Amino acid sequence: MARTVELTKSAVTKAVQKFSALGWVEIGQDDRDGRNKPVRLTSLGQSQLVAVQRSFGPVFAEVLEEWAAGSLERLIHDLGILSEKLQRMRKT
Repeated sequence: MARTVELTKSAVTKAVQKFSALGWVEIGQDDRDGRNKPVRLTSLGQSQLVAVQRSFGPVFAEVLEEWAAGSLERLIHDLGILSEKLQRMRKT
């Protein structure tokens, strides 16, 4: 998880513990590997995630409302290329 979000293990652990205290995630046990702690989003966490995602919609709509359709399509295309390159760099 830490590698995916590009944070240290201790930073991710602190965030997961905070989210657990808020009831947003549940931290499980792995019977096969005691070092592994599976993390599951709770229904409260899912609701919080949806609320955060929805809060971004109006902001993006306002920022992008004056952009021409062609400009938005080019932005989406270029962001896809950037994302692919970053993924490749992460794997090396």
